[in-house]
Amino acid sequence: MKLIADSGSTKTEWILTDKGDAVQCALTKGYNPYYFDKQVLHDIVAEDLLPIVGQAEVTEIYFYGSGCSTAVNINIVKDVLRSFFPSATIEVAHDLLGAARGLCEHRAGIACIMGTGSNSCLYDGKTIMENIRSVGWMFGDKAGGVHIGKSFIAAFLNNSCPKELQELFTETTGYDFDKILSCIYREPAPNRFFADTSHFVGKHITDAFMENIVRTSFREFFLENVCRYDHHFELPIHCTGSIAIVFEPLLRSEAEKFGLAVGSIVKSPAEGLVKFHG
Repeated sequence: MKLIADSGSTKTEWILTDKGDAVQCALTKGYNPYYFDKQVLHDIVAEDLLPIVGQAEVTEIYFYGSGCSTAVNINIVKDVLRSFFPSATIEVAHDLLGAARGLCEHRAGIACIMGTGSNSCLYDGKTIMENIRSVGWMFGDKAGGVHIGKSFIAAFLNNSCPKELQELFTETTGYDFDKILSCIYREPAPNRFFADTSHFVGKHITDAFMENIVRTSFREFFLENVCRYDHHFELPIHCTGSIAIVFEPLLRSEAEKFGLAVGSIVKSPAEGLVKFHG
């Protein structure tokens, strides 16, 4: 059996396959070796994954994860997985390769991730030919949940947000000016706070101010992470992630303004990865 994992900083989707068919699925907390100690992944596997999928018959593992772009981080993930699946062959790669394989399979295209964070690559059907470097949530991740949430919070803090939205946010979440600052600068993982805030933006997307935040985020992403690739007008652009799904109409609308051909938009590349790995 093969175990395929698509892992972001927020959640990981695990699929156990047998002869090309998915036989068991599990959804666990996410893992990024840049943000979390290896013990976090160990606990995820031990406490959340194994009770669902077991471990005895797994012979191949394909783990695609955010942050798995350096030898050090790849080996961290491999070591943890090997401790549970000592007989399995293990391939660990960046979640961007997983997105490209799941979205494009064996065809050329531009693959985009728009989830908690964001990324993109030019894929030739076999390998990633080019990648606009992702610099993480603090300086980049346009069209990701963190960027959208951070944009709203910035507007809230500097009073450029409509007063009724400020009051509604505080009323529904309990976060006022002081508590927001404390969450950002004193609490761990402020990126998760920003990502959670994107849900509030989504619930009120009919408000013109919220719509503009999302449109601006997509527009900046296309300018910085898609239009810099050669042949971006000629290749299909496929997108995956919760933000791409939730705001699909706005995504397609902004892409059209750039003359970009958006193909499939899926919540997860997992189904495509099952087909890719057979």
